[in-house]
Amino acid sequence: MPTYKEIKGTTIQSFATDPSNPIDGQVWYNTTSNALKQKVIATAAWSSGGNMPTNSYKMASTGIQTAALSVAGSTAPSSNSLLTHEYDGTSWTGGGNYPETTYGFDGAGTQTAGVAMGGRIASADGGIVNTNEYDGSSWTAGGNLNSISRLQTSSGTQTAALNIGGLPYQSGVEEYDGTSWTVGGSLNGGRYYLAGCGVQTATLAYGGPGNKRGTEEYDGTSWTNRSQMGTGGYGLGGFGTTTAAIGIGGNRPGFNSGTVNTEEWDGTSWAATADMANQRTYMGSAGTQTAGLAFGGQQGPSTGTPAINASEEFTGGGTETRTISTS
Repeated sequence: MPTYKEIKGTTIQSFATDPSNPIDGQVWYNTTSNALKQKVIATAAWSSGGNMPTNSYKMASTGIQTAALSVAGSTAPSSNSLLTHEYDGTSWTGGGNYPETTYGFDGAGTQTAGVAMGGRIASADGGIVNTNEYDGSSWTAGGNLNSISRLQTSSGTQTAALNIGGLPYQSGVEEYDGTSWTVGGSLNGGRYYLAGCGVQTATLAYGGPGNKRGTEEYDGTSWTNRSQMGTGGYGLGGFGTTTAAIGIGGNRPGFNSGTVNTEEWDGTSWAATADMANQRTYMGSAGTQTAGLAFGGQQGPSTGTPAINASEEFTGGGTETRTISTS
């Protein structure tokens, strides 16, 4: 049988600790753990997560894969909710009720320090200015937006958030300091039903009707147009940072249903990656490029399903160290 050196032209090196920056495909022996290891390229994939207690869409969402927050939203075409649900990486449990039956809005922050703003309620279909903060148990009122906002996106933390686009002012952006909102730099083009991710001084906004593939990046002052998405859409979800983002699902004009599309942003361009199992639009989303979450959403009129309760967990691609064998 040929030896490793005969096949690869080199011997297997031994190290007391794993190399800090091995090249793709490199094999080595760790003398401390007595293990043969290799750096390999991992494939991005979606897997099933715990189902939500209710079928929901057009909710606010924030958090990470193992500590996500779903806030209010719609449970059917004519029924809106004030329920808050928390995900622990396995299952969903009820949290403190949101103050209003709000839908078509968004949130920022974490599961224990979140903020949700704007949206629609039955008595104010055009949109509201309300802001509420979550401490992991209950919601309290925060500072109102300067302008009504619905169907927007957001990013950041409870004390440094952005409210981006939406109807009716579309290109407007506001910055939150944990107490009050001030006007920030406007988007280059008006959009709503878009996705966003990042922090207040480094945010990515993408998708939306009329500019379904457009991507813009915020530096805390102004927005710069970046490379377009491959497919894009509106009513899509997203998570990550300005250098490592994910865009998921959404509608496309004439498609009349949510999609399973997933696109990955590397700071320069978008590329298609693993599809979700479920068609989704107007869904909740949370996490990072390597560990994301999609939950709820509408599959679309053509599917006959107004809302779903399924959750899916995303594991990003890239490289990782794997143990081949131990001795």
